[in-house]
Amino acid sequence: DHSEYVHRVGRTARLGQQGRALLFLQPSERGYLELLQGAGVSLDELKFASVQQALCGRNATSRDVYMTELALQKQLEATVATEPLLHGLAAGAYQSFLRAYSAHSKAEKRVLHVSQLHLGHLAKSFALQETPSLISRQQAKRRQVAPSAAAKRRKPSHLHQLAAYSGGGKAKGGGGKQGSGAGGAQRALKEQRSTADGAAQRRREAHNAVSEFSAALD
Repeated sequence: DHSEYVHRVGRTARLGQQGRALLFLQPSERGYLELLQGAGVSLDELKFASVQQALCGRNATSRDVYMTELALQKQLEATVATEPLLHGLAAGAYQSFLRAYSAHSKAEKRVLHVSQLHLGHLAKSFALQETPSLISRQQAKRRQVAPSAAAKRRKPSHLHQLAAYSGGGKAKGGGGKQGSGAGGAQRALKEQRSTADGAAQRRREAHNAVSEFSAALD
């Protein structure tokens, strides 16, 4: 419902301050602007060419622009693909978007109809590399697995069991195996830290790319 969007835009202005919101529309959705204008929303169109210039420079060629956009898209996709939490959030947001799109009122479906969506392009906008059909299957499988997730969390992980073994309990065969257990735990922790450091670096790179894009919008 566009009235809900108008309400959310209004919430960007707090304590007498001005607020603003950024709305991305596909060519088939331009009719939505008429609904917003009818609700009293003041709109200023931002040409994407100005964003391209801010990212690539005024003298950039069409190939420069294409390569910059491609690099940004690939960087975001790589980050989402290697971060299970981000991937789950992106896939869930994609599915929620489709459900919300299908629930528009009759008046809004004239300009916001799910049949007009290119699902592959939509998935790309959430930085997802998978096809729409694969995303749907993954989400269905995730919902089936969800009930048992809490039970799995209650079980101690192999790493915790190994740490407990190396730190306290009696090990069969004396101190030799106990020391081996401690070394294994240390190696596992080191590998875990290395993985976490790599993930943090990818997040920083993606965050920097998005920050540059956001700065170009200002």
